Amino acid sequence: MPKTPKPDELHWKLEKKTLPLRFLWRISRGSLDCKESYFLTLDDGTKSAMGEIAPNTRYNNTPEVIEAQFATFEKAASAKALSSMTLVEFNSWLNELNLCNALRFGIESAWVHLQSEKLGVAVNRFLKLPAATQIATSFSVPIMDESELEAFMRPLGRFPSLKIKVDAETGKDTIDAVARLSNQKLRIDANESWTDPSDFMRFVESLKGKNIEFVEQPLPSSMKEAYREILPRMPFPLIADESIENTADFDELKSLFSGVNVKLMKSGGYLTAIDLLRKARAHGMRTMLGCMVETSLGIASAMSLCSLVDYADLDGFLLIKDDPFGFVRETDGILTFSESWKRGTR
Repeated sequence: MPKTPKPDELHWKLEKKTLPLRFLWRISRGSLDCKESYFLTLDDGTKSAMGEIAPNTRYNNTPEVIEAQFATFEKAASAKALSSMTLVEFNSWLNELNLCNALRFGIESAWVHLQSEKLGVAVNRFLKLPAATQIATSFSVPIMDESELEAFMRPLGRFPSLKIKVDAETGKDTIDAVARLSNQKLRIDANESWTDPSDFMRFVESLKGKNIEFVEQPLPSSMKEAYREILPRMPFPLIADESIENTADFDELKSLFSGVNVKLMKSGGYLTAIDLLRKARAHGMRTMLGCMVETSLGIASAMSLCSLVDYADLDGFLLIKDDPFGFVRETDGILTFSESWKRGTR
């Protein structure tokens, strides 16, 4: 009989950091001026790698849940030979632990980053994906007083598109003001603010003649019948965000939306995100990679999957006052990996 592999000497360390933001980040369901995130370091005695965990209360990834579940994970991991597992085996084992998605991604990504570093290959190559030819991100404009928009938007002309956060109350006035100030493509994100489909469609009527690229998640994810009714009437693509996490019924989803916004923190891992993006494309849907407020560690992780998407919204590290890693550079809205990320310092 084959011998059971002995538990290995992998060491996992969870660290919490408070990250001040460059400005007040306000969306339809709340606001914050700093982000509390976790960073997971994995060390095998010769090399180390990291994964990011960006909590979001919308998905029940609270600090209390993350810390309690990490303790459970650490105990389970101490009895396993994780170094000898394949990615598929490691992924299957993680599934047995039922971790919240943000923590699960932090763990899986740290493991993937360590393996890719040991092999001396880029993360996308380890995941058997081609590198994206070019990654152009939008920049997100939070909800703010209309009088503040001009000064805020002045330095943003270098981005090919802007993502405009709106709510049901002020959305029309906000988009009217933004359209007067810019001819950039606009991605409108309501974060489930509308609850009246008729009111939302009146808002859509007001968008005609403006340079709208798409509209993202205007209604709560629970309002499936409303989405089914409005999709055929939409003059722009309708993108799902809160309606897709780590699983999806794509036969149903394609009757509600034109495309999906997949986020690594929502999906819980590289393999799940890849699967979701591929299935979305197989069902004729548009694909997008988004992010939470994240450092360049999380953003570089997402960039490794960008060959699978039509749109990238990966500006989370640009919202942070002092990014602690410097793994990503942005020039004229184009994202590239820094030399430190290329060298395997992750």
